[in-house]
Amino acid sequence: MNTLQIPDGWPIASAVGDTNSQWVAHGFSRGEHEFPSRSSPFTPGGAENLISAVRSRISESGLDWAADEGGRREPKDNRMKALIIVHVSCEGPGLFKPVLEQRGVDVDIIDVEQGHALPDSLDGTDMLVVMGGPMNAYQEDKYPYLRQEDVLLREAISRDVPVMGVCLGSQLLAKAAGAKVYRGPVREFAWSDVTLTPAGRRDPLFDGIDSTMFVFQWHGDTFDVPSEAELIATSPVVPNQAIRVGRRAYGLQFHIELDRRLLDLWMDVAPGEGIDLDDDAVRRITGTFNDRETALARQARAVAENFHRIASAE
Repeated sequence: MNTLQIPDGWPIASAVGDTNSQWVAHGFSRGEHEFPSRSSPFTPGGAENLISAVRSRISESGLDWAADEGGRREPKDNRMKALIIVHVSCEGPGLFKPVLEQRGVDVDIIDVEQGHALPDSLDGTDMLVVMGGPMNAYQEDKYPYLRQEDVLLREAISRDVPVMGVCLGSQLLAKAAGAKVYRGPVREFAWSDVTLTPAGRRDPLFDGIDSTMFVFQWHGDTFDVPSEAELIATSPVVPNQAIRVGRRAYGLQFHIELDRRLLDLWMDVAPGEGIDLDDDAVRRITGTFNDRETALARQARAVAENFHRIASAE
């Protein structure tokens, strides 16, 4: 065996070099790495053998190779890319983000509240996640970025890009699919049960999920079910709780992504959004979360994992 020593300062993220004396292993930590004796770079043909061995090792690690303009082979990361649109910083992806990252997904968060620009298209995006917010789906004059989100969601539907829309995100998805979004019968800010419909019980998004889900609601609007969609979850108060548009664009009116950080933020900001929230109400809401935190996290992870599996399928 020969040992390849990668010193500090070498560009680990550059190409394995030429077949003479300049060579760098891509995709390895600095340190020593062993390769077969025939891979010595100092024997005839040895550099080519070494590069071949390094490439094989890189392929095993989940990277792919592509030639650059000069004909050299560069490693290319073929991991999935997720675009997450956040409308306000207190309504981030919560538990969804670590689940996707643990499965090797590159997560790009666009926070429009912070002035981040939305892309012109979904080229290079493998899944689109649209989070909630206090604005309404039809307030495009006040929030012009909603027009571009509509463009992106329509593109996702037409190109079969997997979508997860949460709360406002579900309403934007319904609107992009041609349905109306409007004031609901009540403004919900509470824990509640939603029930999977027969279509929901068959849907892969809810594999391993109880037919009744315990979730948090924070919304004032609701939506009609688009003509090309199926209702997959419902509740007595606001019937249209979750939809699937086409093959794999999902809208969830409710929140399952909540972690403790998000919940604490919501308890702070809700009164400023017109929610009547006294100390007793805060204690009830947070107490319920404390009692059910493990089960809630397990439910959120299961849905996120199912979404990743759906997005990974051809």
